[in-house]
Amino acid sequence: MNEKEIKKYLDYINCVVGRNIDDQAWIYFFNTQLILFAKSPAAVKQHHNFEGGLLRHTVEMLEFGIPIASKSGVSLSEFVKVVILHDLSKLKTYQIQDNGIITYESCGFPEEFWILNLLAKSHLFLSSDEINAVVLAHGGWSEYSGYESSRLAVVLHMSDLWSAKIIHPIVEVQCPMCPDCGSEMALRTRKDGTGQFYGCTKFPDCKGIENVDDDGPKINIKDDMPTDWSSHFSGLIQNYIEEEPDIPAPDPKE
Repeated sequence: MNEKEIKKYLDYINCVVGRNIDDQAWIYFFNTQLILFAKSPAAVKQHHNFEGGLLRHTVEMLEFGIPIASKSGVSLSEFVKVVILHDLSKLKTYQIQDNGIITYESCGFPEEFWILNLLAKSHLFLSSDEINAVVLAHGGWSEYSGYESSRLAVVLHMSDLWSAKIIHPIVEVQCPMCPDCGSEMALRTRKDGTGQFYGCTKFPDCKGIENVDDDGPKINIKDDMPTDWSSHFSGLIQNYIEEEPDIPAPDPKE
């Protein structure tokens, strides 16, 4: 586990989330999720697809988004909550198997509903803005795309894009097909740590392997963010940042 990321996660929760009774319940809930965040991947083939990737993604979003949230009038306590909650269902849907392969299993119903249901069972409830942000967390690319995003949801989406697309563009390893069964192969590291090889994703049913070339695996970096991503962010937030009032310069004669 990355101790620095664990400390940052705990610091943000304990320093930003308030000190009343309700907030203490939130702090307890988030702390109980930490061990799962520290082990869970954030995706199968997309960003942060490694053990502990979900924790790193969460910390990166908090580091990027808290200054923006503060400047745009968003409650920092609410922002910390929705950052941790927006991908909470990944603790259930993504698993790392014994052979190192990351698998996905559906919740059985929309993931945002799974999150809200888990909170209700824990006697934790969200404000209307927090619900809006969790449901529209990924920019509203769903059946909810017709709903207007709250200011909180916009800052959350910006932070998500920053961590997923700018800091960690999607890296794809170009793996060959299995010579034995024709299935996809995946890059693996030898148990003794001496090198890498391609192993069949159907393992243990198929034990097909291939060596990695001396030049290393072929890498393809996918980046589907707009070329001018700063303009993309500006367009998202421009209607939400509170402008500072114009203060006239003092008259030297006065």
